[in-house]
Amino acid sequence: MTTKQDYRKMERLLLDIFGKKNCTKKQAIDDALSHLSLTEEQMRDSSTNGKKNIMKSKLGAVLAELCAKEILVADKDGVYTLAKTRPVIIHEEKCEAAILAALKEAPMTRAALRARLEEEFGTKRTASEKDDARLYTAIGTVLARLQKSGLILSENGRFALCKQCTATPDCSVELASLRAEYLARVHSMGGEFFEHYFMNLLEKYVTLHGKTVLENTTVGGSEDGGIDGILTTRDCLGFEERVLVQTKNRHMTFSERDMRGFYGAQRAAGGSRGIFATTGTFHEGAARFLALLPDLVGIDGYRLFDMARETLYGIKKSGGRLAVDTRVIG
Repeated sequence: MTTKQDYRKMERLLLDIFGKKNCTKKQAIDDALSHLSLTEEQMRDSSTNGKKNIMKSKLGAVLAELCAKEILVADKDGVYTLAKTRPVIIHEEKCEAAILAALKEAPMTRAALRARLEEEFGTKRTASEKDDARLYTAIGTVLARLQKSGLILSENGRFALCKQCTATPDCSVELASLRAEYLARVHSMGGEFFEHYFMNLLEKYVTLHGKTVLENTTVGGSEDGGIDGILTTRDCLGFEERVLVQTKNRHMTFSERDMRGFYGAQRAAGGSRGIFATTGTFHEGAARFLALLPDLVGIDGYRLFDMARETLYGIKKSGGRLAVDTRVIG
């Protein structure tokens, strides 16, 4: 498993390499390997499960994440370089916390919310226009979700907390802030952590709701066929189910195509049920596709947080308040 400390070490190592020179992905990974204290025997071992190939795979994942964050950019020849101006990374859960905090003070128009969040997140202080566009998209998505859930209302072009939230505004704001902190911490721990964490969370959740867990296996690896975990359960009548799980610890919106791909993998592997779990969100098309299938469920970052609150796994009660449990999520 790649720990948070291992991930940060690899990230710093790659950033140090690109800080000194521009190079290809292969050159950067080879350079990084020379700094990871592998023995001569490990460096000679080119087998799939050898230490060298495992570390190359992890370095490649970290490099891909740096590109996704636009910290690194590649030219047409595949040469990577550090971006001159790093755009701001936009997370919907942080937008939600910021919007609720703003509306706690007073009703605001969409334009006023945009201006406030631009200043708070610093998107106007970067040269990139992509982070501005992502912020506007996130604000629109969050406002629609908050209206649908009844937390906020829109009247005469202004958004405001509903009457219940206005009576206890700290509650809704604190919950949104806790969700943002929880998802940010889970995301920072990497994909391998999320696979194990979610499978443990899922076991606690189904047990809480009356199922008996017969098997809980984390598959993982590059040859997993799109299946990251297997949970076999039995209900009170003795019926058994084999639930196949795919996890994606990414702050992104997943499409219907992603759902269809996993559904195909689930059916091919003989699973009676499937769960696609992510710290991100689902596109409307993906949500509609999931709603049509009785044997496939999508769990996004919001539902993940609710499961953690209900089971108190990753979330704990401290002094009568909820907080992230750093014993589980370091």
